[in-house]
Amino acid sequence: MKTNQINFFLMPEDINEINHYLHSNDFLIISQPMTSNSIVSLNSITEFNNDLEIKFSKKFLVLKQDINKLNIKFIKEQNYYLINEFNSPCIEVLFSPFNKDSNKKLNRGRFFFSKSFYDSEKNIQNKEDSFVNASLAFFKWVKKNFKNVKLKGFEDFLVSQRTLDWVNSGGMLLENYNFYKSSIDSQNLIKQKAIA
Repeated sequence: MKTNQINFFLMPEDINEINHYLHSNDFLIISQPMTSNSIVSLNSITEFNNDLEIKFSKKFLVLKQDINKLNIKFIKEQNYYLINEFNSPCIEVLFSPFNKDSNKKLNRGRFFFSKSFYDSEKNIQNKEDSFVNASLAFFKWVKKNFKNVKLKGFEDFLVSQRTLDWVNSGGMLLENYNFYKSSIDSQNLIKQKAIA
C-alpha cells in the first residue's frame, strides 16, 4: 500500500493554524471511539469526544463530501464504534494532550493516510483521486507553513520554529509515545530525549 505520513512536534499556535486550514478546506475533524455511528465533527484536532471518559482519542480528517464513504464498525466488546481507516477516505491524526505552560514535555504527533487499500479479495484498490489530492495538498501545506528547523536528534521529525523556541526555554521532546494508552502518564513506555 502507498502511504504518506508526517511525524511532528508542533505548538498549540501551530495547531490553531492547522485547524483554520482544515475548516477552510472543507475537512471535518472526527474523534474516535464513538458512542454511535453518527458522525460528530469537532472544532480542533486537540478537542476530545466528551461522550466517553477517555483522555486520549484518535482523530480523523475527512472531507465533507466523503462523510458517507466512511466505513464504520461496531466493537461489541467495548460497546463503541470505530472508523476503519484502512479502507475509508480519511487522514489519521495522533496528537496527545499538551499545555506548553504547565507541561514541559511534548510527545510527537502524526498525520498519516494511505492512497490505497486491500479489498475483501486481497486486491489493492486505489482511494479516490479527490481524497488523495486533498490529502497531498494538506501535507504540502503543513510542510511549507511549518519549516522543519532540523533539530539535532530529531531530524526525521517536523519541528516548527515555535517548538524550537519552546525547547530552548526548557521544554523536552519525547520521541516514542504509545498513542494507544489512555493516559500520558505512562513514563516507562516512552523513550525520553532531553535537549541540552
